[in-house]
Amino acid sequence: GWTGGVSIHPTALVHPDAVLGQNVEVGPFCTVGPEVVLGDRCKLAPGVHIFGCTRLGEDNSMLAGAILGSEEPGSTIIGSGNTFGHHSCVGVKCQDLKYHGEECFLIVGDGNDFREGVQIHRSSAANLKTKIGNRNLFMGGCHVAHDCHIGSRNIMANNTLLAGHVQVGDGAVLGGAVAVCPFCEIGSYVFLAGGSMVEGDVPACMRGKGDRASLQGVNFEGLKRNGFSVADVSLAQKACVELFRGAHRSDHELAQRAENMLESGAFGKWSGKSNGRESSKQTDYSASHGDRISTPLSEEGMFSPPRSLMYSSDGDNLISPAVMMLSSFIHARNPSRTPRPCGWRTSSAFAQSNTELEERLREVEAELTEIKEGVKNS
Repeated sequence: GWTGGVSIHPTALVHPDAVLGQNVEVGPFCTVGPEVVLGDRCKLAPGVHIFGCTRLGEDNSMLAGAILGSEEPGSTIIGSGNTFGHHSCVGVKCQDLKYHGEECFLIVGDGNDFREGVQIHRSSAANLKTKIGNRNLFMGGCHVAHDCHIGSRNIMANNTLLAGHVQVGDGAVLGGAVAVCPFCEIGSYVFLAGGSMVEGDVPACMRGKGDRASLQGVNFEGLKRNGFSVADVSLAQKACVELFRGAHRSDHELAQRAENMLESGAFGKWSGKSNGRESSKQTDYSASHGDRISTPLSEEGMFSPPRSLMYSSDGDNLISPAVMMLSSFIHARNPSRTPRPCGWRTSSAFAQSNTELEERLREVEAELTEIKEGVKNS
């Protein structure tokens, strides 16, 4: 039997080899397999089923009908403080036709909220992992396919669909019914409007919308809500105006201009190193704002951020949005990348969009001046 205040309903089926921490509650008609580990104070509502090699940290809540894990080889590793909504399916077998029963993995961090009917799949191969960071919100009906890497503090509204191998940074917001094609990268602090169909990379700190989504400018509202200063937002606006000024450019031309802008030092400190061939710079990667799993079940360093995230030579200082955005365009020049960045607005609206950007830039600069005057007078 189990000790430490474990409560198991008489109708639940808990294998005697399962490991249950202190004060675990198992509700009616639940099943818990022999390789399952439940941390302290985990709560299973009626009809929860946990299969295979599935390990949960402390204080996880599983609502009625939730399914965690799979009988396939491999494992599902989950941190602490997560909530799994009614009939959510987390750590189940992938839907990739190339999968033929090899080991597959899912790793989840702390404090995530998986709402009703969310589907999170394990990886499609033994050398790959599906990874989800900390404090993300997945609203009802979201789907995260095999081998996706999701950072932390993201919000995915109802029925967001991520195909296989998609990467999402930190602090992004994806509106309802957004669909992202395989291998695309959604940078940090991106906003995608509801219903966007995304078939290319969305550089960090930008907005996108539309069927075959196009870039709409800097996500200035999202940046402010994530604690970036008015000066940071203003600098990102300036970088966007400068990058897209003039006639439409190819991906390679945009990458070269972005690199020249970063090397000028006018948009923040930037460090890069040789990458050979077409790209003369490659980002230095580091941990994302300290967001790592705190549970002992975690793997050290498994939450490396997507490639668009790059930290400045200031060490631990938060990178400026302008540097983050520009480095995303340099990354797009990498010859190994299949998806290209999403295009700018249609050519007929290009001149108008540049004017809108410059008008917004003047508004931000006026706001910055007002703040500085207020500080001076105080």
